[in-house]
Amino acid sequence: MKIALFGAGYWGSKLLRNLNAIPDVELIVVEPNEQTQYNLKRVYKGITFLNDRDNLMDDPDVAGCVIATPASTHYKLAKDCLEKEKNVFVEKPIAGDSTLAKELLELSKKSKKVLMVGHTLRYSPSVIKVKELIDKGEIGKIFYIASRRINLGIYRDDVNVLWDLLPHDLSVLLYWLNEEPAKANGFVKDAVINKHTDIGFINLKFPSGIICHIEVSWVSPVKIRSTVVAGEKGYIIYDDANTAEPVKLYKRVFNVEFQEDNWFLTHRIGDIYVPHIEGKEPLRLEMEHFIQCIKYGRTPLTNGEEAYKVIKAIELIEKSVE
Repeated sequence: MKIALFGAGYWGSKLLRNLNAIPDVELIVVEPNEQTQYNLKRVYKGITFLNDRDNLMDDPDVAGCVIATPASTHYKLAKDCLEKEKNVFVEKPIAGDSTLAKELLELSKKSKKVLMVGHTLRYSPSVIKVKELIDKGEIGKIFYIASRRINLGIYRDDVNVLWDLLPHDLSVLLYWLNEEPAKANGFVKDAVINKHTDIGFINLKFPSGIICHIEVSWVSPVKIRSTVVAGEKGYIIYDDANTAEPVKLYKRVFNVEFQEDNWFLTHRIGDIYVPHIEGKEPLRLEMEHFIQCIKYGRTPLTNGEEAYKVIKAIELIEKSVE
């Protein structure tokens, strides 16, 4: 199967590595940066590299396009690919607003082609395990979810920190809770460059009553990728940075007593359960899923509909901080 990869920079090179490992995938890489091309050619000997796409999308043998170019180009390039009746995988954000995301969704339906968005965490065995624990009622009714996604490293100039990091957490929340946020409020800050948000503290409320707090930042001395899911029967801790034990379940039972005109909350500490998590790379699973969707005409787990919902949630958040 012939696949065209657009963009082989920091993230595109990771997609390249994983696509190249999938049997029966023939890659054509479009990368205008000559130094990047030179470096990759030394590693990947049998892959065709092009400086621009020219008439590549007119090639009937190209079954799918993988887009890892700057965020500002995602919508236009994805639209061009769909109009050429190509199956499309595009990194997040799929477009700059929900109207454009909806347009791509409708275009994919009209062309009957795959439209898949790069919400990589949806393919993480750890995230899937948390979903299983929630659905099995291991922690009972959920009270709140708190997430921190902070680091000091790449500072993107094409999108702010909300559009860069929030899609990860929002796609996971929509998956875990099966609902979209109804209310949002947030505080943001431009710590390094004026008028370019690099820190965000976001609060969300869902129709079910569950409240969530998300902290995102490019300005942190440490890298933290952790989430707490708190429920009436216990807690789930998901730590993406802990490769040995990424998921832990703390079983606790709360007791509420009224004594001498005051409420007292006590809890009994129960067992701690550390489930076995399959050690597969989410990005590899994501790329394999894209190829399978093309091959068998399946709808992706992270399809255009999910991309649209995530962007709507980001817009709801942005509106609350204006």
